[in-house]
Amino acid sequence: PFRCTMVAVRGLPALLALCVLALVFCAGVLIGSRAAIERDAAPQSGAAPAPAQRPLPVALRDARAYVPPRQTAPRKAIRILCWVLTHPDMHGTKAMAVARTWGPRCDTLLFMSSALSRQLPNTVALPINESRALLWEKTKLAWKYVYEHHINDADWFMKADDDSYVMVHNLRDFLMDYPSDMRFYFGRHFKQPKNQGGAEYMSGGAGYVVSRGALMALGEDLDEVMATPGVLEDMEFGRVMRRLGVTFGDSRDGLGRERFFPLSINHLRHWYTRERYPTLWLWDYSKRAPKDGPTCCSPHWIATHYASDARMYEYERQFLAGDEGCGL
Repeated sequence: PFRCTMVAVRGLPALLALCVLALVFCAGVLIGSRAAIERDAAPQSGAAPAPAQRPLPVALRDARAYVPPRQTAPRKAIRILCWVLTHPDMHGTKAMAVARTWGPRCDTLLFMSSALSRQLPNTVALPINESRALLWEKTKLAWKYVYEHHINDADWFMKADDDSYVMVHNLRDFLMDYPSDMRFYFGRHFKQPKNQGGAEYMSGGAGYVVSRGALMALGEDLDEVMATPGVLEDMEFGRVMRRLGVTFGDSRDGLGRERFFPLSINHLRHWYTRERYPTLWLWDYSKRAPKDGPTCCSPHWIATHYASDARMYEYERQFLAGDEGCGL
């Protein structure tokens, strides 16, 4: 506060003059203080400007107008090698459909055949004749090739047929919880009826997956594996995995629904039921009693069998459209 005090002032004009001077002084102080404040608040030369206020997300402004972006890129936290059992007659049809649909979503894709193909990429010509009686011999050669040439290229290794369709993104999600350096073996778990031997294995038609740890164990015992006789490739491979101490994993979801299908997923959902087919071999060969009808199959299924090339393209269209019924 400023107080005008008259000390030895004579007359009113002098008093008025002193008050005016005091008011001018106070106004100058106030103006100078305001200028200093504004100067300090202004960004200095070379300093970053104050961040602008961020607008509200669309979801908060209008929830009805917000559509979350669909994640289409496959997860790359783990590497998957897929090898497909095929033969020259199928190079231009079923195998080509694999190459044009789900196959490229694997980190490495190989086609195990008995002849090379100019039209089919990454074909391996195994030294063997084509015959169903030689499927186990062909499968052993394929695993030998994968171990010798690609053991360091992937964390997980999947065998599929050329009439299989695989949801690779669901396979990635499923395998995330398992360390690949341990010995794991996943697929549709079969067990022969006791009167047929009771062997346990993963269905070859549905496709099966082994960890790098399991493949390392197979490679270290390769000579004995290659000498193992047999005809049914999936059953013999299961016996090898059992002998090597590999864990037979449970690939079902939390509700007990299967992820690997030895038959067409469409038929399993809508046609093959216990009521309609009480003696279907699938009920007797499944390790665990499978569900049937619409509840048979996990919405996050991994592989289905008996897919023609036309059916594969249909699955692919459903996948690209985001159809939940196609494993999304």
